[in-house]
Amino acid sequence: MGGQVDASMPTLASVAAHVRSGKLRMLGTTNPMRLPQFADVPTIAETVPGDESRGWFGFVAPAAVPREVIVLLNQEINRAMGLADVREKIITAGFAIDTGTPEYFAATIKNDYAKYGKLVRDIGLQPQ
Repeated sequence: MGGQVDASMPTLASVAAHVRSGKLRMLGTTNPMRLPQFADVPTIAETVPGDESRGWFGFVAPAAVPREVIVLLNQEINRAMGLADVREKIITAGFAIDTGTPEYFAATIKNDYAKYGKLVRDIGLQPQ
């Protein structure tokens, strides 16, 4: 916004208000599909097929929590994400809502761990 940075890959939530106000121009998103709140903004994958990198938030619990408790928590969290006022606040903040089963979330974590673990190994990134 100050003219010092030509391009950036910030979180959507951190720039959504600035994009809406016209202070920033969004060139693309790294989500796999266009976002409803920015439907006119293409995904990077539309230009570079297969490119996808999205952040996510989720709820986790200790491994010892009984399955029936996990299922109940999942159902209630998914129900809450479906409430109009909750959806509006989350989407307005610049986030997308993607709910599913505990297995779906476990697969998301596992896939991202494999994807980014490979990237870290491929580029030789070392802890500092």
